[in-house]
Amino acid sequence: MAQTFTETIGMLDLVIGHLDNAGNAATLTAKGLAVAATKTRLTAAKDNLVQLDAEQEALIVASQNKTKELEAATAPSYIDASGMVDAIAGFYGKNTPAGKNILELRANIRRGPNPAPAPPSAPPGP
Repeated sequence: MAQTFTETIGMLDLVIGHLDNAGNAATLTAKGLAVAATKTRLTAAKDNLVQLDAEQEALIVASQNKTKELEAATAPSYIDASGMVDAIAGFYGKNTPAGKNILELRANIRRGPNPAPAPPSAPPGP
């Protein structure tokens, strides 16, 4: 099972802290562990994770800001296009077939071109 970012940083800190202890380092070095190389490797892994997390957080903020930008631009764009539908219908004449057609196109944006079919009836019970 993969551990969370926080758990992994905690584990790295724990192991690096253990290796930073002079007594532990001496004992482990005597038993054949390359303590300095291990600390360097684990510290580099932690630094990489911290950097990736910071980049991810920046992307989240950028995404939220871009969403706000998109939402701010969407309403005026729709209002502009909808106003043009009214204007075009006015040029055609609202009650002409062409005027009704352009108005119907706008109405279909949300509800779709045809009403949704009725759901099938429930099968008869036993």
